[in-house]
Amino acid sequence: MDKRKLTRSLLVVFIVLGCFYSGFNGFARQFHGSMTFSMGFPQGEFKGNIDNNTALGLDLAFGVQLGKSPFMIGIDLGIMDYGSDKRYETLYNAPEYQFEVEHDYNILQGLVFLRYQVVKTGPVRPYIDALAGINYLWTDTSLGDDDENEQITLTVDYDDFAFSYGVGGGMLVKLGKKKKRGVEFFIDMRARYIFGGKAEYLAEGSIIVENQEVTYLSYESRSDLLTLQIGFGLNFN
Repeated sequence: MDKRKLTRSLLVVFIVLGCFYSGFNGFARQFHGSMTFSMGFPQGEFKGNIDNNTALGLDLAFGVQLGKSPFMIGIDLGIMDYGSDKRYETLYNAPEYQFEVEHDYNILQGLVFLRYQVVKTGPVRPYIDALAGINYLWTDTSLGDDDENEQITLTVDYDDFAFSYGVGGGMLVKLGKKKKRGVEFFIDMRARYIFGGKAEYLAEGSIIVENQEVTYLSYESRSDLLTLQIGFGLNFN
């Protein structure tokens, strides 16, 4: 992993977040949190390299409304798995004892968002998001005991990241409200297109083991991703 590239990417994200926060500090009156199920659809060359797999995962978001304005700022963290494969190995001095070796291919999106709330009240509240952050792609390998079905160890084989930015839109559909506590409950639905920079990554079939030698067949491309998300959200003071 190129630490200088990571530092530059994170610096851009924190500068953007800091500018928004400092400009509206002291005016925040309402908070929003959500947890959604995510489906990610790789785009372009990324799609072809991972054999058109769909990524599945979870997303957590937290935002702060900027006073009485229609804007909200926040952070969003999503983790998705875009593939896995496994094989079975035996110890050279104990061939009767078998281990399961599993590789998981993952992507994490850490994003800052600026949300324009088209409608602030009512049963249906559409919104538009502008986002910036990083895509972090990594492959981990777990070694498990096939007989006991237990994970013995976990290691990260390959990882890289890329600066990302994008746009999205969604809506909150109100389910109910607790008047005494000022908490509103919603179904949260959204779609996003994230333009991810170039990254090196592995995919299903990229790890080849022959005669105890491991070969990594990596890919390099942009990491663009279209995501569809649905879950639950709440607003509170």
